[in-house]
Amino acid sequence: MGNRAKWFSTAVFLIISGLVFCSGCALPAGRAGNRQTINLNGTWETAEGNMDTIPQSFAHKAPVPGLVDMSEPEFVDVGRKSDKRQAFWYRRMFAVKGEIPASAILKIHKARYGTKVWLNGQLAGEHLPCFTPALLDVRKHLKGTGSQNELIIRVGANRESVPEGMPSGWDFEKYLYIPGIYDSVELILSGSPRMVNIQTAPDVDSKAVRVVAEIENMGEARQADL
Repeated sequence: MGNRAKWFSTAVFLIISGLVFCSGCALPAGRAGNRQTINLNGTWETAEGNMDTIPQSFAHKAPVPGLVDMSEPEFVDVGRKSDKRQAFWYRRMFAVKGEIPASAILKIHKARYGTKVWLNGQLAGEHLPCFTPALLDVRKHLKGTGSQNELIIRVGANRESVPEGMPSGWDFEKYLYIPGIYDSVELILSGSPRMVNIQTAPDVDSKAVRVVAEIENMGEARQADL
């Protein structure tokens, strides 16, 4: 490595079902399983309607990522308040090969205004922020072994669909606020435990880096030795 500094790591692990903190420890091999990400981007069916009732039909199509004004055929008065609708709805079908593993997280990277999700007719969760990802645990509603899954996502039709004080992108120069799923959608499948979050903080003077890892265990609580 020449004159380059040699680094060592200090890790702090948080296991949700049974608190475990360890320094430089390793999880037993084979516990975590393989991680698989299913990309759900592409052409989705779309419709307009009220905030709470899933439409009977989806006669339009729009790209994800994208905005509702990209739908074909187009909707009228998108971005303005209209008596025609309170919300826009997205729908698509997908399948998962094999059995569903211990963890199944639906990640909607960004959508506006106010996101609500149904999977196979069951409410999976809600996410109000317009500029941060929605991470929803959908395992109990998800079908595996090649069966078809129906995913429906509702977004509010305008900025007033989210509570006052929720950042919605207001700007002096804008006159249209167009909703939609404007970033990727993916299904993240993994075993247990799963890595939730990692942060690192380097200490150059001591030639060290501190790694803080949050780990979620969906099985029985376990203890790792230091």
